[in-house]
Parts: sequence; C-alpha cells; structure tokens
Amino acid sequence: MAADDYAIVVGISEYPGLDDLDGPENDARAFYAWLIKPDGGAVEPSRVSRILSSDFGPPFASVTEAKPTMERVHDELRRFVTIAKRRTKDGLGFNVGRRLYLYLSGHGFARDLDEAAVFMADAAPPDWVAHIPGRYCANWFIKSGFFQEVVLLMDCCRENYASVPTIVPPLGPRTGQGVSEARYFFGFSSRFGLLSRERPFDGEVRGVFTEALLEGLDGGASTAAGEITAASLDSYLSDNMKHYLAPADIDDPTVTKQPRVEYDTASGAQFVLARKPPKRYRVTVHFPPSMAGREARVVGGEEESMTVADGAPWTIDRPRGAYFVVVAGFPSRPFEVTATGDVNVHL
Repeated sequence: MAADDYAIVVGISEYPGLDDLDGPENDARAFYAWLIKPDGGAVEPSRVSRILSSDFGPPFASVTEAKPTMERVHDELRRFVTIAKRRTKDGLGFNVGRRLYLYLSGHGFARDLDEAAVFMADAAPPDWVAHIPGRYCANWFIKSGFFQEVVLLMDCCRENYASVPTIVPPLGPRTGQGVSEARYFFGFSSRFGLLSRERPFDGEVRGVFTEALLEGLDGGASTAAGEITAASLDSYLSDNMKHYLAPADIDDPTVTKQPRVEYDTASGAQFVLARKPPKRYRVTVHFPPSMAGREARVVGGEEESMTVADGAPWTIDRPRGAYFVVVAGFPSRPFEVTATGDVNVHL
C-alpha cells in the first residue's frame, strides 16, 4: 500500500437547483475502487474520503436542504492542515504525505482559462456560489509543502461563467518551503467553454473522461516498461478520449473532444503515477483467398509471422500503437490499435 498517500473523492449527481446527473456517483465509485486496489492507486482505504450525493439521503426537497455542501469538502481539506500542525508541534515537520489525489465529478463551470469548479448539491442560479474550485485547491496544497505530489482530476463541464466569483476554501496561509520540487498532474475533462459528456458503458452511465481515464490507468496508458507516467497518460487521454464519445457528440462543436491536461513536461516521463503492464487488445486479420499459402507478418513493436491458411483469419493481441500487416507480394496494410477495443483488419 502507498501508506502515505491520501485522497478526496467527490461525486455529485443530485441537484435540486439543476438537472440531475447519472454519472458522477458511478465515476466516483469507480475511481475510488481503482485508488484502493493493490495494483491501482494502492491507497489505504482509511486515507480516502469519499463524498457522494447518496450519502445524504436524496432526493432533496429543496436547494437549501441539498447535500453535500462546500463545507463538507472544506472539512476534508482542512483535515490536512490539522495533521500538518500536529506534526509540526511534534517536531516532525509539516509534510503530511507523498501524494494527494483530488477527484471531483458533477456539474461544473470555468470562470477563466485555467480554473475549473464543480458545483455542490446546493448550487443554484443566480449566484452559483456553492462550488469547489479544483485548481485553486490543488495549487494550495502544492504551495503548502504538505505533499510532494498532487493529482487533480475533474470530470465536469467548463462552460464560461466569468461573472461567478471563485469561492475559496478557508485553508489559511501557506507554510511550504522548497515547493518548486512538488510534482503535479492536472486532468480536466473539458477544454475551456466546452461541455463534458456522460453515457452508458456496459450498462452503467459514466463520464466519458473518467471512463477513458480508468482505461488508461488499467494499462491502456502504460509504457513498454509497464509505467503509467504523466506524459503517457496525457498522450493516452489526448489521443483516445474522443473514441469514448457518442457519435452525435463527435459532431457537436459545443462538446469537448480532448481533455485539458497539465504537468511539468520537463519531468513528465519520470513522474510515475502507477505501474501496470500495457493493456493488450485483440487484433483479427482477415485475408482474401488470393493470399493463401503466403507468409504474413505484423510489423511494429513485437513482430510475428504466420502462413496464411485459406479462409482462416489470424488472431493476435497487441498493446496500443501503430502497426502494419505485410504479406509477400502484396501492398502492406497499416492499422492502429486504440482504446476502442478489438480491431479487425481486412486485407
């Protein structure tokens, strides 16, 4: 277990003042499950604070009764300040742990290019004050020196609500030293001004970003060395999130096709978020009768060859990447293995 890692996981689906959502609680549960898996985040369950709409007994009769509120999340954020103060008093320094995960899913907005905020259950027009600004919180903990690494993940829309003031948590002054060494990974499901989407996956509604994120963390984003780094996860999400969208959303200009991902690019390849063997996907190569008896090879990464049998397809598995099928005497056929799953190649 990552004994000195912590996490706050928030999923808000019930909104008396807005349309309810189906995905955020499912997203939060799924990310929590990854966090505590020994071959996932490997975080001790007692160090994960999970906050869901269903914890508070919805449906809510009105906005004023809706929970969770900002104060519930603020309490969890302030808990780290308390730990740091106690450690400092005991002469142990103010460092709380190695890594902090902040995962927030629900309705959201952005008031500028850099920030994203998730609305809490009691959010409502016209003031929209009930929200958690994710980037502000992540930056506060980076600058506080409480953690060496901060991972912020937000599955929410980032519509432009420039007139909404940012309500910051009452965390107090930052006390960190040497904070330039802190590493970070920020993943926002949407680009500024655009919408995020949720849709069914295997019978359960999930956020498109979170579905892609968890596929990446399950090995889709792994390097050949079996490491999921800030750089490899960025590449995976940027290249593949669009494949998880419904067809109608791909053609909708208001829907984001790529996430916004930020990290220190100078060290992104060395910032290991998790370790997992690269995920492999089934590839089935179909041959015409004219190729029977010829040698066929798959080129790219692991090379493999076989003799084409009349009418029989060739099934292999490969990690994500670009490949060619080469058959002697015929033009080569390129194909790509992506996060969409099994691949059929017809020559």
